[in-house]
Order: sequence, then structure tokens, then C-alpha cells
Amino acid sequence: MPSILKEIHGQPEHVRAVFMWTSVVIVFSFVVFGWVSSTNDKIYALINPEEAAQERVLAEAEKANQPSLFAAIGNSLAGLKDNVLGLIGVEDLGKSFSNNQPDVEPQKLPVTE
Repeated sequence: MPSILKEIHGQPEHVRAVFMWTSVVIVFSFVVFGWVSSTNDKIYALINPEEAAQERVLAEAEKANQPSLFAAIGNSLAGLKDNVLGLIGVEDLGKSFSNNQPDVEPQKLPVTE
């Protein structure tokens, strides 16, 4: 990265101006895109208040069903473990033991009479 900056610094002033204005246009485009996108969502919510209220209720219900922070971290670590074991070609040990067991149907407990 520093070599690119040194190369640009070594260019004539009109070339550096082109780089500068190109960067300004690209950054400004991202900012305008974000602004238009958020404004579009707000205008849609103002035009359709029933749908916006329904989406708000659904979002609150979905938020209530999300796991806690520690549960999410635990799920991520379990997924990471499965991915690492899959990369090295080892199946999860708990799954492999449970798959090797024969199918046994449940039995009723003996009742004393």
C-alpha cells in the first residue's frame, strides 16, 4: 500500500487530481446510495403504515426467539468444531458412536402387582 501511495505521489499534479476526484466520486456514491436506501425505506413505511406495523411486530417476535449471547457463542463454537473436524476428515465422535448402535425399541417397565 505505501508503494502505491509513493507512486501516486510521484505522478504529475493533474494525474493526482484525477485520482483525488475519482476517490471523491466513489465515496460520495456510497454515501448517496446509503442515504437513498434509508430514505426509501422511511417513505415506504410512511405510505404503508399497516405493513410497517406488522413488520415491527414480526421483528419483535423474532427478536424474542433469538438465543442469548452465550448460547449464540456456544453454537458458533460447536459449528467451528464441526467444520475443523470435517476439514481434517474426522467425524464428530458423538455422532459416530450414536450411528453405530443398533436400533432398539423402547420396552415398558415391569410393573409389580
